Amino acid sequence: MWLLWVVGGWIQVASKRYFISNWSRADLIHAVIGSIICIFTITNCFFLFLEYGFLPSLHAIAGIFCMGAIIALFVSGVITYMLTRFHKEKIWAVNENWRIAAKIHTVIAYVTLVLCALVCSGGIGTYALLFLNDVFLYKFAFYNFYTVCGMSFISELIYRCWRSTKEKTNYDLNFQINTVITEK
Repeated sequence: MWLLWVVGGWIQVASKRYFISNWSRADLIHAVIGSIICIFTITNCFFLFLEYGFLPSLHAIAGIFCMGAIIALFVSGVITYMLTRFHKEKIWAVNENWRIAAKIHTVIAYVTLVLCALVCSGGIGTYALLFLNDVFLYKFAFYNFYTVCGMSFISELIYRCWRSTKEKTNYDLNFQINTVITEK
């Protein structure tokens, strides 16, 4: 589960953030990896529930919230994909439904990534204490969660700075082109 959510989650973020220059492949990678993460998580939780039943622990309770977030994430991703690919809005439309759906999907995705990383770290920590009696692994699991949150924050910060610099450069370039055109 940790590999699915931490490594797979980073592939998800990277495919939509940093590989956008080849957006058709980025969308395919994003959709395939996202579907794999959702399907494996749901089937794994289903089989764990069949094997052990519901264990009254914080990890299991938080896992239920994760399942709800995962389902909402999957549904919002499918809706965003369908609106992006098949729904053509009128040129004069004020609201762009696909952008609204994409924003909702992004917010749900970040909340789900952080929540699932916390639940995975909690599962590792619980397993380390209850079955291995390993305090170091318990602490490591939560340091891992803090690292994932820090990486998410830094990645978002770098992306926002890069994007704003790129938009400013594009704005300046467009302004210069328009100035030259109007002067002629």
